[in-house]
Amino acid sequence: MPMGHAAPHRGYKKELEEAEEAGCRAVAHSNEQRAALHRGYEDEGGETEAEAEAEAALEELEEAEAEEREVEEAEDLLEYYLQRAATTQSEAERLLAGARDLEESIGVSLSARRFEARAPPWL
Repeated sequence: MPMGHAAPHRGYKKELEEAEEAGCRAVAHSNEQRAALHRGYEDEGGETEAEAEAEAALEELEEAEAEEREVEEAEDLLEYYLQRAATTQSEAERLLAGARDLEESIGVSLSARRFEARAPPWL
């Protein structure tokens, strides 16, 4: 026997074979689980990983759609109230112009009356 090498113990080959078998069984079991997930079979949890991911994606999509509807509704309300404000402003400007015209008319009428009251009788 060469120096520096310990002699293998007797059960070395048997232990190696058992370890290889255990490793093969673990790999086979893992491969079976993967295949079951890909085929859509249920695992111990009741639903497949793919189904859970699909369900989560659907929930995210529904939440995004609901959020988009809320944003659109808010935008529609803002547009409606902006139009209402513009209409109200136009009406207020029209009423203000009418009030100014009325004020001017009243001022002219009062001036005419004052002139008549002050005018000498020969005029």
